[in-house]
Amino acid sequence: MTTKKKMTLEASSPLWEDVYGIEKGRIAKILRSNFIACYHIGSTAVPAVKARPIIDMLCVVHTMKGITLFNNEFEQFGFVQSDMFQGKKRLFYIHSAKDGTPLCYLHIIEKTSAIIGEYLDFIRHLGGSSELASEYDQIRDRLLEQHGDFNEEYSAGKSIFFKKVQSTCK
Repeated sequence: MTTKKKMTLEASSPLWEDVYGIEKGRIAKILRSNFIACYHIGSTAVPAVKARPIIDMLCVVHTMKGITLFNNEFEQFGFVQSDMFQGKKRLFYIHSAKDGTPLCYLHIIEKTSAIIGEYLDFIRHLGGSSELASEYDQIRDRLLEQHGDFNEEYSAGKSIFFKKVQSTCK
């Protein structure tokens, strides 16, 4: 039986980029010629902000058709498909440690999706502005203090900030 560990925000670690590189290579091997690109997204991609020690990856593919046929290969590398984003035109996989602690989140999205640019713009703006990075840290600290853990309220609060940053990208 696995127990849910309380997640915390941690200072940036250079290991996160190394882990991303390893996981990116694994995903490219699984998806073969359908693989276009993979991006390190989320807080672990921005050294100026604190982050949950979970690598968020956005994988861009030519087509979503047939990807689930590779679920056995994903599972060999520790990635298990989740229905968290079901119906949102993406596939979502979680790579967890043996104790159930999430290590990596993988979003697979078709190349025509507008969300690709939205994620990349957000990371670029967050990494390019110490003021935004500080504001993001403060918001997430406050959300954790108010809600005690990462949950729907925490996610909703982050989403508001994401949309605010997105509005400045247009």
